[in-house]
Amino acid sequence: MIGKPLRYDELSVQEVNERMVSQGMPMAFVTALMVRHSREVGRALVTSEAGQILGCPAKTYADWVNDHVELFVD
Repeated sequence: MIGKPLRYDELSVQEVNERMVSQGMPMAFVTALMVRHSREVGRALVTSEAGQILGCPAKTYADWVNDHVELFVD
């Protein structure tokens, strides 16, 4: 779509913690943030509700990128 590879690196919880602490966040805050995130967000649940609310089918990420490719190229 954009003519060049994109790289996605999923980080472990430990890696995220280490990066946040290395940026100056207190470990207690990082721990609380991660606990809250795991309770409230976790992994996204895929449903058909977006399409029902919008009145049209939800797009895949690939379709969205294709529709907005100009945002990803120089």
